[in-house]
Amino acid sequence: GAEMAGRVRDEEFRAYLLQAQADAQKAAIDKLWVPGPGFFRAWWQERPKAPGQQDALHSDALYGSVWAHLLGLGPLVEASRVRRHLRAEAERLDSPYGLMVMHNDTEPSGVWRDNIVWNMGSMDWSALALYSGAAPPEEALRMAEKVVHNYRSRHNDLWHWHMLNAGTGVECAVAPGGRADGFPWCDDYTGTELMGWALPLALTRQQWDAPAATLALTPVLMPRGPGRWAALPWYTPFCTGTVEPVLEGGVCFRLRVLTGAVAVARLTIAGPGCAVERRALALS
Repeated sequence: GAEMAGRVRDEEFRAYLLQAQADAQKAAIDKLWVPGPGFFRAWWQERPKAPGQQDALHSDALYGSVWAHLLGLGPLVEASRVRRHLRAEAERLDSPYGLMVMHNDTEPSGVWRDNIVWNMGSMDWSALALYSGAAPPEEALRMAEKVVHNYRSRHNDLWHWHMLNAGTGVECAVAPGGRADGFPWCDDYTGTELMGWALPLALTRQQWDAPAATLALTPVLMPRGPGRWAALPWYTPFCTGTVEPVLEGGVCFRLRVLTGAVAVARLTIAGPGCAVERRALALS
């Protein structure tokens, strides 16, 4: 909202929204951050906790932060807190099929609500790990890879993604062998698989501004042999291509257009110790 207010030059409304955002950020830290283990609790309750009750940790609690990065709005909370929260999710919610929905949602822990896999949570974990530097790129992608592998190799279906899958050890009379591990628990309407598109955007930090016709890329470095880096995808509604860090011989990056064409007013590509800017380019 503040970004849109700025674009229409409504500075009074923009200032109001920025203050509201600052107030919300402070409230999130004050009421949701758990300092010891270092994560954002799933909810804050006004009444005192029951004896033995622990703070619930929900995978994908930082979903809004993924969208903030995708839209070029920057981090909503400090990167150090994001990294600690993601580590807590990986430690407490990991499974062979991706992140589970909740830790300590129920008392006693271990009933079915604590043993269900949230597919979108793994996609968003990987994207946010890339944006925040919580893990090297290859490690950051492994969480999403678990979900993809489950659907590719066990479901044999990369078209029909489900909201929730059964966790390890869930019994089901109609499942093969009476076990439903990693298989669908329920479907949804949210288009879970679409968050997979956040991953290539996170790998290049791509920002495409259609009205201004500007494209900005900051590709991560993924080794592909001695002195070689992976070519990563970028895309706009008009064309697609790859950007490959070179970083030697006076060449910083190699940009390729694979499909379509687009005219850009400004193209910027940045990396470690190297940045390129070109204006008024026809990419084809």
